[in-house]
Amino acid sequence: MREDPASIPARWRLIRTLYFRGTFCGAPREQVRSFREEAKAASEQGVQALERSLGAQRGAARVAALRAREEAVALYFWSAVAWGEWAMMRGPLTAVRTGAASRIRDLAQTVIDLDPAFERGGGYRILGRLHDRAPRIPLITGWVSRAKGIELLERALAADAGNSISQIFLAEALEDHAPQRRAEALRLLEACAIAPPRPEYAVEDVHFSTMARERLQALRKPR
Repeated sequence: MREDPASIPARWRLIRTLYFRGTFCGAPREQVRSFREEAKAASEQGVQALERSLGAQRGAARVAALRAREEAVALYFWSAVAWGEWAMMRGPLTAVRTGAASRIRDLAQTVIDLDPAFERGGGYRILGRLHDRAPRIPLITGWVSRAKGIELLERALAADAGNSISQIFLAEALEDHAPQRRAEALRLLEACAIAPPRPEYAVEDVHFSTMARERLQALRKPR
């Protein structure tokens, strides 16, 4: 990326690498914080440069122009991930006050506009998780909807029924916001817990299946 700062493929791969190192490689918290800051900065530099290059194009013209750029959808997807991970490190209220929630929303919506199937329903997954987790604060994040979060996460799971991240995200949203669907949430967690890791997502699937088993164990403890 240093050799070609305008390279979209190099930039999104750097952001993905920083996410992977910070999430799955056992780095200490301060190092993870550094990875998150670097990923967010790299994402903003790339997205802002790409948006400037579009000029005044808006709506369908903007979407068409972005589709013509090599791997632009991947940059928006991993930028949304970078902002989301940064926000989680900072805490929900701080993240909302800095505009992170709105930024994640806009990035994820762009992913959906460009390619709803990208990363196995990834745009729906990020936007659904945002509606599930972001604080709903009048005049700041009044647009947050728990019901919409569940609907979007259902779309993500429909795009790839065996996706471990979509399974656990939807299960958690149902458990927190739709108690009448608790049995469905448990079935999703059970499916995630026992599914064999997919070769192309081996590390990620092991991580999320472990989370699912831990969640199930906690839910089954007598109260």
